[in-house]
Amino acid sequence: VDVDECATDNGGCDVLTACTNMPGTFVCGACPAGYSGDGDSGCVDVDECLASPCDPNATCTNQPGTHTCTCNAGFIGDE
Repeated sequence: VDVDECATDNGGCDVLTACTNMPGTFVCGACPAGYSGDGDSGCVDVDECLASPCDPNATCTNQPGTHTCTCNAGFIGDE
């Protein structure tokens, strides 16, 4: 009888990934966009602000899986 490893603690996969039960084993899914690593060893947030994605007159704030750009005082716009 196959044991569903995914039924307990997501099979040991990172909580951000899917665990897929297979006969005699299981597979962890890939990390979502904005994260590096893999579902087996864990997903780590990518700091998109290190790549300077915002306008020079905006401040970048890293957030889990994404980032936001906020215009500095005296400037308006969307990034």
